[in-house]
Amino acid sequence: MIRREPSKTAFLSPAHARAFFLDHGFLRRLNNNNFHRISERAFRSGQPLPGDLRKYVARHGIRTVVTLRGTKGSLPYIRLMEELCGELGVAFRNFPLNSRRPPRPERVRAARDLLEEIEYPALFHCKSGADRAGLFSALYLHFIEGVPMERTGQLRFWPYGHIRQASTGVLGRFVDAYAAHAREHGTPFLEWVEQVYDREALRAEAGAGGFNWVVDRLLRRE
Repeated sequence: MIRREPSKTAFLSPAHARAFFLDHGFLRRLNNNNFHRISERAFRSGQPLPGDLRKYVARHGIRTVVTLRGTKGSLPYIRLMEELCGELGVAFRNFPLNSRRPPRPERVRAARDLLEEIEYPALFHCKSGADRAGLFSALYLHFIEGVPMERTGQLRFWPYGHIRQASTGVLGRFVDAYAAHAREHGTPFLEWVEQVYDREALRAEAGAGGFNWVVDRLLRRE
């Protein structure tokens, strides 16, 4: 892939301003965009601003960016990332996940396939870097690094900000459900997803939690 010289004007573009203000990028400044290293060749974060992505590419040699945001309401920021990745010579992949519904089995398999084909080092990001980025990071550690799913530890309040007591906590409960089953039966994760996993039971819990106002109104998570 040919690396093109980054455009300096992107820092002042309307898309950049929209990402900073309307997409609450200014809030993510408070915690360094929730940027964390997962392994020697993978990282996770909230929605990067242009300066963030340039920094990650320069410092960590990022070769692929995977955005986990859907197109509904997020299309301007997805296009911003796609354009920036093109400028920087970085591969861009869009793999939407739902933050308030447990994943479908076919989505888990698709995530495994994507993780096996992309070039590393890679950055996985959603809007806030707490929930969808956490689930995808856990899948990366399990499928690529061979870490047992119940030991991936990517859906935690500290340091990632994942709140189990909110509707987005259903992603953490998805991992917990497998961990509870594995302790008793030792079933491999993907076998559990395809043969045992009760998605509808977890989905019924999706709206549960007393901290939805924190996630939805205060933190303005997607």
